[in-house]
Amino acid sequence: MVEALWQDFGETSASSVEPLNRSTQNKPWFFDVLPCHPPPLPGECLSGYLLRLAQVNQFFNFWDMVSVLFPTWQAPHQISLLRWEYPVDDWGCIPLRTQLSLTELRKLTVAPWIEKFRPPLVFKRPGYLSPGHFLRGAVSPHLQVCPLCLQAGPYVRLMWRLAPIQVCLDHGCLLQAQCHRCGTPLTVVSPTQRHLRCAACDADLRTLPIVTAPADVLTPQRRQIAELQFLLDPEVTLINDPTCDPREAIGLKFRYLRSQTGCSVAAMARQVGVSDAVITSLELGRYASSLPLYLTYLEALSWSWSDFAALEVPHEFVRSLEEPPYMSLRLCPNPECPNHQPPPGLGVCVLMDLPDRRIVRFRCTTCGRRFTRSYDGELVTKPRRPPIRPGEPPTVVKSAEEVAHLTGLGLQGLDNRQIARQLGWGEKTVRMYWISLGLEEQVHEAQARRRAREQQERHAALRNRVETILQSLLDQDEEITLSRVSRALGRNSEYLQNHPDLKEQVQEVAQGHNARVKQRRYETLSARITRLIEEAKHGHEPMTIKGIAQQAGLSYGRLRNSYPELHAMVRQAVQEHQAKMRALRTKMRCAQINEAAARLVAQGSRLTYRALLEEVGLHKCSAQADPAVQDLLRRWVGDFPSGD
Repeated sequence: MVEALWQDFGETSASSVEPLNRSTQNKPWFFDVLPCHPPPLPGECLSGYLLRLAQVNQFFNFWDMVSVLFPTWQAPHQISLLRWEYPVDDWGCIPLRTQLSLTELRKLTVAPWIEKFRPPLVFKRPGYLSPGHFLRGAVSPHLQVCPLCLQAGPYVRLMWRLAPIQVCLDHGCLLQAQCHRCGTPLTVVSPTQRHLRCAACDADLRTLPIVTAPADVLTPQRRQIAELQFLLDPEVTLINDPTCDPREAIGLKFRYLRSQTGCSVAAMARQVGVSDAVITSLELGRYASSLPLYLTYLEALSWSWSDFAALEVPHEFVRSLEEPPYMSLRLCPNPECPNHQPPPGLGVCVLMDLPDRRIVRFRCTTCGRRFTRSYDGELVTKPRRPPIRPGEPPTVVKSAEEVAHLTGLGLQGLDNRQIARQLGWGEKTVRMYWISLGLEEQVHEAQARRRAREQQERHAALRNRVETILQSLLDQDEEITLSRVSRALGRNSEYLQNHPDLKEQVQEVAQGHNARVKQRRYETLSARITRLIEEAKHGHEPMTIKGIAQQAGLSYGRLRNSYPELHAMVRQAVQEHQAKMRALRTKMRCAQINEAAARLVAQGSRLTYRALLEEVGLHKCSAQADPAVQDLLRRWVGDFPSGD
């Protein structure tokens, strides 16, 4: 009855979101407000409250009431946007229909939680962006309830809608997220949803089974529920300055807490399970697409959100972030470098900060020296050995057999890395012995000759492979291109551009071969198109250029652009065929008109244009478009009329 009354009188008011100024007090009309609009219950969620409104107002279909609350929504599937417990479409007509203030409505959603971490989200076009884009992992997409709580108070709690929550602390039981009758996950809202009922089988959610929660689950859940209740409180703020961006202020607090624990960015990333770049972006206030990340970060620091809200970041820490770090340690250890003398400057840059080891690695931009200092300023890099001179004994002593083996390998032209691997030495030791033995220049020449010889061998092998590929393409009568040969070599399509001699060889072979291949393909295609044209002339289907091209294995654009002569031939054939078909059609129509006129004369009927056209079954426009038909009609009747 209430639903019928609303449909009779409330359609006009439902077409506008803002009520009209109908009196000096600007009060809404009686039918602007739902007949029954009880206030929300303590801790109730938005989706559950709307379902309860639909029940008390006797809306047997939930979509009927949602279309009244959101007049701009076009399809029932948009109801699923309400499962995220977040205001969409600027609340629609909910404030008008329920006479609830925005403050009261916000308590039904997770908006107070969201707005603590970023500016409020506005979903003006919910069909293009859903709140789930930001709330996944924070709000569960499925319903989970405590049957005992529903029996005591029949409404859905907002705390149950949060994804981290698994238990009910009042009864010490697990929240149920699956129907005991049909076994499907519980739906939050749907077009045919009923309050406290399964959307699939209409089972009463108050009859769900009771499962006691394990003790090892209750303890962490108790702490987590307290933290989330703190975040859902609209009166609570996490930052003291309301003018600053909450993401930047929270990121600054995170960075301060991490620095106080001595934890590096990499160590925090491992604890949270994300990359280093995500942690850095979070601390700089640029990462806000994953709300649970904030919870995980603070949990890794073993801090509560109430303590976090009361935290004041010291001004000294803020000032330290404004100047480059470790300025006192930026002294180059090279005595001949200008950056060796204090005061330290930005000529030395930080390569890596390792708080776990209390060291920082630097690089001097002037001399290129890399070094490491501890937080105390002590240089922890190994001192460099003085350069050895020819004839001086090496600092690392090797046996005569190893030195002889070294000399033989060096004169063969092997590079220092290969020699070091065969002897089990270091590359620096190998170079030191070349200098000590006076063989450095001789070995370098041998290595250069060996590299040139190996390069020639590689080039000859590459040339042989190119010739094999070219011969294979010639045998297969395939078109030869530089990119095709490069890919056959297992390289990218531009590989042969770096080998001018091979490029010239391929182009020389391809020039005559490709011309012959194209000529044969053209002849084959021309013969095929000619055959298709002859078949089309004797067929029953209309002949078109596109149809001939598709039968020949080409698109219309390729036939027109790549084969203009064939395109002109097909076009001429199509025009001739169409002219022939028009002539046959005209001849057939003229014969039909003559037969129709003879029949009408035999019947003693008067000859008129309409009578002849109806007898033939020909439309007047078709007759006017054919001059031969018009001329025949004039001979039978007279002038062909231009009007009806």
